[in-house]
Amino acid sequence: GQAVHWPAVAPSHISVAEVVYSAGSVLGAVVLAAFGLFGRPLRRRVPAALGVPWLRALHTLRDLHSGHIGDYIAWWTAGTSLLGAICLLTLA
Repeated sequence: GQAVHWPAVAPSHISVAEVVYSAGSVLGAVVLAAFGLFGRPLRRRVPAALGVPWLRALHTLRDLHSGHIGDYIAWWTAGTSLLGAICLLTLA
């Protein structure tokens, strides 16, 4: 016949660093989406000096992937390991 006594819960507070981090994440996602949608027109506007190193790196990565099933598994495993390492470092 007694009322339940709930413990007091402190309200959560959002810090400025969290807001800046989330805004940067959203901005990065929008930039990647814009590059995916409008990649070719944007690539034409980028000066050649800025685009050459990125294109070399992209072509090198494409050359590493021959289309063999082992390449898919190796890249999938490497990507998953990298994502796990990033999560481990940020949560630790």
